[in-house]
Formats: sequence, structure tokens, C-alpha cells
Amino acid sequence: MSPKRISPELVHARLVLLRELLADLETLGDVTAHDLENDRLRRHALERILTQLVEVAVSINSHLIGALSGSAPETYRQSFLAAAEAGVLDHQLATDLALAAGMRNLLVHEYGDIDLTIVASARSAAARDFAAFVRIVAQWMLDHG
Repeated sequence: MSPKRISPELVHARLVLLRELLADLETLGDVTAHDLENDRLRRHALERILTQLVEVAVSINSHLIGALSGSAPETYRQSFLAAAEAGVLDHQLATDLALAAGMRNLLVHEYGDIDLTIVASARSAAARDFAAFVRIVAQWMLDHG
């Protein structure tokens, strides 16, 4: 597969979607495992936002890596690591976001019981890490787009 052209419009649209998801995450406010256990709608909203943040970021990663290298990452986790290898993300952020991909897999595939304490704590990590992802990718696009 030969490298393809980066679409600034596609990346921009997905960055806008990530910003919207982050605003929704902020609207949920701080949550505890108790909150999630007793408010199913809040739990479902948080879980959906967490999974969508990963999905949209991975679509950006896949597009950029595909355009830069000609091949797409095989897993969600690998997409963040490949973005670091390509110089789009720093390695620490990529590692942190790879953990978010693992949380996404737990939520989507429901591998056993989900620890709501971990889900609740994922909210603040996601807010921090995906906001950094948006800033870094937007700057990368300005510098390389």
C-alpha cells in the first residue's frame, strides 16, 4: 500500500468531534463508583464518551499513520504507539492513551465485571489526555499539514 495524502478536513472534523466529547465529559462532572452504580444513565453516558474518545482518536491516528507510512496500525493500542513513532505524539502521552484503548476494550467487549472505581477514575485521565491529544495533533497539523 502506498502512502496517501493527509486530509486536513478529515482531521479537523474529528478534532472538533473530540472537543465536543470533551465538553460532554466536562458536563458530567466528577463521578465516583457510587455515582455510576446508582445512576445508570450517567454510567452509560460516561462509558459511551470514553469509548468514543478512543474511537475518534484512533481514526485520526489511523488516517495520519496510513498517510505517512502507507499502512494502518493493527490495534487501537498500537495506533497511539505508532503515532508516537511517527513523531505525531510524545511517547508518554501515547502510552497513557494506549491505556485508554484498553479501557475502551473492556467497556465495549465487557470482559468480566467492570470495576466502576476504575471507570470513574478514567474520566479525569481521559479529560487530561484527550485534551492534550487534541492540542498536539492540531499543532502537528499546523506544522506539517
